[in-house]
Amino acid sequence: MRNGTTITFMLPQKKGRAHVFMYYCRVNDKEKEKLMQFGNWTIKDESIEWNGHEMGRFIIPKDDITAIRYDKKGSFFYNWILVATEEDWLTQDDLYDLNYAFVYAVAQWGFEFNYETFDSTLEEQYEQFDEEDEDWDG
Repeated sequence: MRNGTTITFMLPQKKGRAHVFMYYCRVNDKEKEKLMQFGNWTIKDESIEWNGHEMGRFIIPKDDITAIRYDKKGSFFYNWILVATEEDWLTQDDLYDLNYAFVYAVAQWGFEFNYETFDSTLEEQYEQFDEEDEDWDG
């Protein structure tokens, strides 16, 4: 029998659509570590980790999760979301799941969260998705 809780979660998606997803939280009895799973992303006590089947490895350390980057226009972004977006081997679905995992982890770990920075980050991420789609179409 699975030991855990299911939570319901909603974030805005590309082009104004909102989706509600359910994710499962479980306790790893072997390590007594509470884990939250979003697609192929697992939130552990000290990191968010990619656990997909690809050869790639991606870990976001807890202490650095809210690191910021900015552009020449003065926009601020959450760095790790865009670092992941730049990885060719992660799919758009993987990145949508990371967005959920990111918000959950920031709240779970008690870090300050800036909605304007997150909105800017998602806008930049979606622009990169659109550029990729144009590259495939063109």
